[in-house]
Amino acid sequence: MAGELVKLDQLIASDVATVTLGDASGYSGSDNWSTDYNVYKIVVENMKNASDAKSVFFKFVDSSSTIVTGNYKMAQVEMRSNAAYDDGYGVLSQANLTATAMGNDTGERMNAVMYIFAFNKSDKFSYATYETSYTNSSGNLMGLHGGMVSTDGGEEVHKGVQFYANSGNIESGTFTLYGISK
Repeated sequence: MAGELVKLDQLIASDVATVTLGDASGYSGSDNWSTDYNVYKIVVENMKNASDAKSVFFKFVDSSSTIVTGNYKMAQVEMRSNAAYDDGYGVLSQANLTATAMGNDTGERMNAVMYIFAFNKSDKFSYATYETSYTNSSGNLMGLHGGMVSTDGGEEVHKGVQFYANSGNIESGTFTLYGISK
């Protein structure tokens, strides 16, 4: 059925430095990438950092299992419960899922939904859209909405996404990769 979600990979984090979905370089050791899809969905549930006041990032994994380390062009809007919204754009060495540092007290977690596109196309740039909600290290509810494109190395095939905090480990969370049927 067109538009159906097909689960490809799921990892439940427990005090790890990184979480990689799709590619065998992740701690699951399984290559769960499938080229059968044009669009993929990633759901991150109840992610908690081991350290307080740390940001959450992601990077693409290329077809040779190498983490893509630069030239993520992005634009995003941060919605804040305690202040006016803030927007930004730029070229970074990684893509961020939190614009301000995330807390790790009781109940302070991040949830995210991402869609990734053109991963299996050697003639297109891979790109993603994302929406996150999280509690920052001051206890304020935040939301980040944006998109990014990876231009590192030009147009190339990718087969995974890696998540990590800017310092310390990911204490917990569920990370799920879906293919969306054509």
